[in-house]
Amino acid sequence: MTQTITQERLRELLTYNPETGIFTWNKPRPRCSTGLPAGGITPFGYIRINLERKPYQAHRLAWFYTHGRWPTCEIDHINGDRADNRLINLREATPSQNQANKAMRSDNTSGVKGVTWDKSRGKWVAAIHVNRKRISLGRYKDIEEAAAAYEAASSIHFGPYGRPERTI
Repeated sequence: MTQTITQERLRELLTYNPETGIFTWNKPRPRCSTGLPAGGITPFGYIRINLERKPYQAHRLAWFYTHGRWPTCEIDHINGDRADNRLINLREATPSQNQANKAMRSDNTSGVKGVTWDKSRGKWVAAIHVNRKRISLGRYKDIEEAAAAYEAASSIHFGPYGRPERTI
């Protein structure tokens, strides 16, 4: 999407609070009073704000509002909450880094991100995806060993962007 609003115009229309991550209107608009929060939540959980008949993602606006430039990559929500646009929760990330910070899938049955059960061999399988490629990390008798293998690989490949998770 081509970004057309200037930082000056953005600041005329909205105020951004970096501690709460909330944008509020500076001037009244139809159905909106001054000081009310701007935008609404999309079906994907992001906050979108329409400015001058164009939709903008609030996290990208927060970056532009604060840094005076549009992000060169994606904006990653560190805690995984797409509606949490506090500045401390936002960082630039490549698509691969942003994917590394995804939460454990809801259909995960092992309770450990990156670990599945191989019924035919009776072992836990650890694997990680890097740049859209699956890397096998081995088979283990113990789920803790498989989890440790994934966590080590996540640290190596993704550094602070990795999000190893466990529910067990």
